[in-house]
Amino acid sequence: MRFMQSINNLNNNIEQFEANKLPGQYKVIDSAIQNHKCLKTYVIDDYDTLERDDAISLEELNDKYILWIHITSPNEHIELSSSVDREARLKASTIYYVNKPDYMYPKDIINLLSLEQGQDRITLSIGVSFDRNYNIIDFSVKRSLINPDFILSYSDVDDLLDYRPKEEEELFIIYNFLNHVRNKRFNNGAIHIDEPEGVFYYRDNIPYHKIKFPSPSKALVSEAMILYGGIMATYCKNNSVIVPYRCQQVVDIKRINSNTSNTNSHYQNHLLKQSLNKSFISVEALPHFSLGLECYLQCTSPLRRYLDVIAQYQILKHLDGQAKLNINDINQHISNFNIRFNENIQKYRVDKLLAINTWFQQNNSCSWKCRFLRFLNKKENICILYFIDLELDILCKLVDSELISNNYLVEVRYISQEPKSGLLVFACLNK
Repeated sequence: MRFMQSINNLNNNIEQFEANKLPGQYKVIDSAIQNHKCLKTYVIDDYDTLERDDAISLEELNDKYILWIHITSPNEHIELSSSVDREARLKASTIYYVNKPDYMYPKDIINLLSLEQGQDRITLSIGVSFDRNYNIIDFSVKRSLINPDFILSYSDVDDLLDYRPKEEEELFIIYNFLNHVRNKRFNNGAIHIDEPEGVFYYRDNIPYHKIKFPSPSKALVSEAMILYGGIMATYCKNNSVIVPYRCQQVVDIKRINSNTSNTNSHYQNHLLKQSLNKSFISVEALPHFSLGLECYLQCTSPLRRYLDVIAQYQILKHLDGQAKLNINDINQHISNFNIRFNENIQKYRVDKLLAINTWFQQNNSCSWKCRFLRFLNKKENICILYFIDLELDILCKLVDSELISNNYLVEVRYISQEPKSGLLVFACLNK
């Protein structure tokens, strides 16, 4: 009952957090909740993450397996249009500033809903049945009661997948199954650009740089979330549940690949990203081209993205046989979210640019090898440079760039940041 006590200790202004819908009571009185506490359940994320949305577990039944993917369920506890919900709606998403995140929900609530080791949590789960050859048989959508056994970092999971101890055989089966699912998506035309990524972070108010590399564990989690979103989209489409689908129109990738097959891989990936149509949100279940799916629903991050809350709300109401939001309501939520989310992206970019500029100021004696990707405004010398050692694309101004062309290797040195535009300014050292 520690969960109940924590709820009662919340600040009084969180008045509509529903204390009548808590795991301690669900497991006793609600037959709609499937008890999965007996399954070994993994939460895979960075150790310093606060918003742990998702978990996975494996069930073995005779000649088949069931992969359960669990997503925490704020809707079980926070009523739509309550004060907490309205605040989350206004924020639209968590903003991951370089120094510290600005969370969509108050930390007290996140701590009560985040999937933590040894804590009962209600989730909205899918069960994907597959045979011994990793072929999907069917799926189900359930409310679940879980109690995670392990909080593992990506590095932990990479080690387990590498050493494959018998005690964690479930994890290896999950990994093999999700690889099979991933390969099927690729056969359907899915595109995945898997590159190292340079990121900045603060320690003692000083910005530092590090590189995040792709890994088997990150591929496992990513594929599990894509599978969840694809299955939930199919479920909603088949049951006429109105939700905010994420869609992307088709492009001719064969033509792009044939024109760039002999170029640098990062430059080729840049061209590929530029050629893709921008994804959009719609109440119509349209295909998502780069994911290789007939329809897709973002619904795996309800602690950090508000439209996921709305998608989850619709599914839960369908499971309960209760009235759902209508198409006008969903379209209004999409419109409001798009405005707020785009504002959040701009706030994040300004903050990130500030950290990058400060870091370059601290390293202004260095020169940097870059690959010139393209001009955005040649007259103003505005371009995109790929900093090879930093694994980082930067929109910037490049002085003395008249003779440079796309995919050209250049050496640059930091000069300053333009006060008006905020763009970083670099000098080209190539003669």
